[in-house]
Amino acid sequence: MPRIDFTAPLIVTDTEDRRITDWSILSQFVGRSFENSDILRYFGQSIDEVPVAVLLDRSGDIQILANSRNNSLLAKSSLRSIRMLTAEELDALQNYVEGTWSDGVGECLELDDMSFYLDLDQVDRRQEDDGVVSLGSGTRNLFPAIHAGDIGKVRAAIDDGENVNAILGGTTTLGWAIAFADASIAHLLIDNGMDVHYLEHDMQTVLVSCAASRDFVDADASSVVVRLLTIGGFDHEINRTAEIAEQRGKVQLLKVLKQHQNA
Repeated sequence: MPRIDFTAPLIVTDTEDRRITDWSILSQFVGRSFENSDILRYFGQSIDEVPVAVLLDRSGDIQILANSRNNSLLAKSSLRSIRMLTAEELDALQNYVEGTWSDGVGECLELDDMSFYLDLDQVDRRQEDDGVVSLGSGTRNLFPAIHAGDIGKVRAAIDDGENVNAILGGTTTLGWAIAFADASIAHLLIDNGMDVHYLEHDMQTVLVSCAASRDFVDADASSVVVRLLTIGGFDHEINRTAEIAEQRGKVQLLKVLKQHQNA
């Protein structure tokens, strides 16, 4: 079965990785859909923050998403509803295959009155095709390894020099490890000197995330917070973190925070 290569904007290849320029092949993906809860369960964030491979903005309302989890094409309205791709929208895609990439951050493939946007903060793949290189966030395998909970692959990506301070969907690598409730990967990222003071979504550091993440169990959250408090620079967030920890019933974490305040 042909597949969509999500290291580049909607390039379709056959089983032997030969490129297909006839976009009618995409018709098999029309009508395949999934619920918002499936997206949230996989990525751990709101629908607007899901790192999709390509996003086609049409008339400021309807957006066409290519989802790498199940190779489906979907449409999203401004009301955040996910539905199947219509035949008309598929036709619109089929009419725009070739274009010229612009240079710089936030690359855009402009095609007449439509534009394919490749947000370099949202895409963690390197695209090398016909001399065009998109460096993205300086990672290739790190985020997928964190998503998969594979600490061996996370370590290999770091050893290969991938950027531990990369940001995906407004969240750091450590933030993703916490969202996916993987304390061992979180500790590994801290060991490798990542910037633990980055304000995710310009609001909070990962200290608050340890308390807020419902899937990050009390003992694991506490172990990471101990590391963070040892590094220092979080005093302004301790009260807020303690409030959230109490709301989440994270007794051990609350104890760690109070001990730090009383030290």
